[in-house]
Formats: sequence, structure tokens, C-alpha cells
Amino acid sequence: MENKINSKLKNKIDSLLSFIKNLGLTDYEQQVIYNEIYSNFNLEQMNSDAFRQNYTLSFEQEQEFNSFITYLYEKYNIYGIDYFRDAIKYAFTYKDDNSNFLDQFIKFVLITNFDDLKIDIKEEDELIHMYVRLGGLPVSHCRSMQYNREQQQLECEWFHNRKGLTRTKLGSYLIVNLLKMVKENMPGVSIISYNVRKKNIVGLNFYNKFGFEIIDYNPDGTNYMVRIPTDKIDECILKNDNQYPTLLFDGKNIDYMTYKKELNSKKSL
Repeated sequence: MENKINSKLKNKIDSLLSFIKNLGLTDYEQQVIYNEIYSNFNLEQMNSDAFRQNYTLSFEQEQEFNSFITYLYEKYNIYGIDYFRDAIKYAFTYKDDNSNFLDQFIKFVLITNFDDLKIDIKEEDELIHMYVRLGGLPVSHCRSMQYNREQQQLECEWFHNRKGLTRTKLGSYLIVNLLKMVKENMPGVSIISYNVRKKNIVGLNFYNKFGFEIIDYNPDGTNYMVRIPTDKIDECILKNDNQYPTLLFDGKNIDYMTYKKELNSKKSL
């Protein structure tokens, strides 16, 4: 069964399983997790193009995932085993046809440690890449942005969240920080996003929430081009900054700050 999986991804999964083994879970609990990760369903998802784009490929990504495992150990030292029992329970409960155990495990860690998110901006030639990272792991990004001096606009193809991390406020966090960067470093510059699919109603509603306006169509009419004008940037930041996700757990929506307060009260000594 294991030989069906990409070797680089298998190394990452083995690192995660090694971490889980060191948590002090029972042999039965460890075996249940192992069977889930290497189930036919998970293996099929892990071999999909979308999943490989999220979790495999370059050496840099190998380092990023190792950094995330180190981050998990830090959280274990702070919160103890019960926190990760909750994470594992969450992953089993909310995995579905679109996101598997690993997706949901990361989602739980992200939602419950939202204040740990960091913005990482890289410049390459004339391109700007913005990443949102959790423990070094990129969970959202806007890549290949280009500054058009003549038009006074920052042009980007799309905003992307890691598969399985929807409804986590990640998209809002990314765009708000992009707007802050433009306001501080490129005053007077508007933001353009290409390749917004016409059929992507959820995506269009998301852009509309941030004040983006449809300004053009691609030649075949399948995609929109959207823009947020300079005069709406301040309003957008004020309206959408400091938003936190809720955690759906045991059938209840738990406010992030409430969960953190309870979690901090249970910190390991």
C-alpha cells in the first residue's frame, strides 16, 4: 500500500507519524491513525495533483514541513497531550471527500493558533511573493505579483489557500496584510487580480466583501479581472483586520478567543 505514495510526501507523513508516536498515545490510538493515513481514500487523495502541489515538490518545502513538525513539538511542550487528542479527534470528525485527515489536522492547529500566523514577503527579479506561514509551513499565498509603474497598480494572478483550509479567515488575513503592505510601501497604488473564474461565486463574493470591482473580462469570457481602488484600501483594512475564525468542534461553534482562554488555562507545567 505504501509504495503508491510519492517518496517525498511519504517522508513528511513519516515525520508526522513519528511526532504522533512521541505524544504518548496508546498503541491502539497510534494504529488507528496509521490505518487512516494509509487508507485507500487517503492514498488516492495524496496522489492527486492538488494535494501534491500542497505537500510535495521542492527541497525548500521539505524544510518547511520539518519546521512545522518542530512547531508541533513546541505546542506539545506548552499544551500537552490532550490538545493533540482534540486535534486528532477533529481530523477524524471533519475529513470528507474534499479534505483528508492531514488537511483537517493542520486546520485544527491553524484555527487554534491563529495568532502565530506570520507574513513572509520574498522578491524575485521583478516579482513579489507573499506567503502566510504557520510554524514555517505556507498555508496561503499570493505569488508572482508584479508592480506596473505606468498604471500604478500591483497585479497578481490569484490568492490561494492550502487545500482543506477554507473557512479559517486565512483569505482575509492574506488580503488585509497585502493591503497594509501596499498602503505602507506603495501609496497611491491599486490592486488588480486576474483569473477570477466567472463560475466561482464563492470567490467573487469574497472579492466583493473586500471592495474589489469587476473591471474586465478575459477574451473567452470565462474569467474576470477585479480591482480594489486606492481610496477603498483604508476602509477595507479597518473593516476586516483582526478577524478570528471559529472552531466547529463536537457540533458546536467555539469562538477562537474563548478556546484560547480555556487552552491557556490547561497549559502543561
